[in-house]
Amino acid sequence: MWAKTPGETTLRTMIEIARALGNGARVRGDEGETYKSVTKTFHHPDDAHLLEETPKIYWKDVVSWALPILAGLSFIYGFGTLLLRYLSKTYGFGS
Repeated sequence: MWAKTPGETTLRTMIEIARALGNGARVRGDEGETYKSVTKTFHHPDDAHLLEETPKIYWKDVVSWALPILAGLSFIYGFGTLLLRYLSKTYGFGS
């Protein structure tokens, strides 16, 4: 089961269903926490991999990468265009 921003009643119902199902069923939150009750959580050993910090990419990082790449590509395009023009005039290259 999945619920987006469940209220206390929904969360309580989900916990009760998980207990009734048994067999390792549990209610887990977005940060990997397992609910014992509506107010008490813990980190289940099976979810240790969720607690590892995953790198997040922010728009500022993308902009900081994109601007130098675009500037470099613009330079290469401009230089290539000038070089082709020169080679075309001087040696008839590209005609």
